[in-house]
Amino acid sequence: AFFMKKTKRFVIGLLTALSVFFGSLALAACNETDSSIETSSSIEEDSHIEEGATQHLRYEKIKDKEEYAVTGLGSATDKNIVISSTYDGLPVTSIADSAFGDCANVTSVTIPDGVTYIGYKTFQSCRNLTSVNIPNSVTKIGSSAFEGCENLSSVTIPGSVKSIGSTAFFRCSKLESVTLLEGVTSIANNVFNGCRNLKTLTLPNTLTTIGDNVFGYCGLTSLSLPYSVKTIGYRAFYYCESLTSVEIGENVTSIGNNAFSGCSALTSVTLGEKVASIGNNAFDGCNQLQFKEHNTEKYLSTKTNDYFAFIETKDRELSSYILHNN
Repeated sequence: AFFMKKTKRFVIGLLTALSVFFGSLALAACNETDSSIETSSSIEEDSHIEEGATQHLRYEKIKDKEEYAVTGLGSATDKNIVISSTYDGLPVTSIADSAFGDCANVTSVTIPDGVTYIGYKTFQSCRNLTSVNIPNSVTKIGSSAFEGCENLSSVTIPGSVKSIGSTAFFRCSKLESVTLLEGVTSIANNVFNGCRNLKTLTLPNTLTTIGDNVFGYCGLTSLSLPYSVKTIGYRAFYYCESLTSVEIGENVTSIGNNAFSGCSALTSVTLGEKVASIGNNAFDGCNQLQFKEHNTEKYLSTKTNDYFAFIETKDRELSSYILHNN
């Protein structure tokens, strides 16, 4: 009995000692973790950013430059994002590729003056984003930057922007108003394709090129192109089914294949005298336009010329023909 009591006391003592030992290890580990979290937090917290900017966004220094880029949401929970113009006293000049992609909670973004680059897929599928400002310092908007931002209602692109990547605003289904300011010279392929509610479009007198599929399937009702435009791309206004009138600027020389194909409500087209090339099926399906027929040929009519553009011939075996003298 004495031996059993002594053994029992020994086991209890041993268990107590082990408990204290492992408890002290756990406490040390906990303290070490807390210290690490505090250090990490101090990097995102924020004496580093300017007053009023959103806390806890992630910033990274750009390689070989004394500049920073905002690279992600970090641990921020704000719906209205305000990007700091400086970090650690250095300028923030970029919003990195995919930085805020699929951030469903973000409803507005304020981009500071000084940012020059909005990256590839930066805000892609931010489906609750309703407003964004693009400052006059931005020179490049990456491909798919705002693709699928289905609640974005309007956008103004400053004249400082020299490059708008393809599909930058693709399928922004509630986008109603687009303004491009003086200085923008070209619009790349598919930039506003699928913006079905786009009704108000303001283009600058510096614009020379409208790329392929740029405004396909948009909700435009009328279109007046500035005199500076020279080229209208393939399917540029394809199936804009609410479009009723088009004024094509005096300097346009080329209209691409299917440029206005499927614009079934189109009743009026004004073309400049410099148009030298109208692509295949450019006005296919525009059944409310005025056409004139002469012999086996079909011509697109304008207000000043019934035989402005030769569209097609009914004789598919024709080997030669003489165009109407107008």
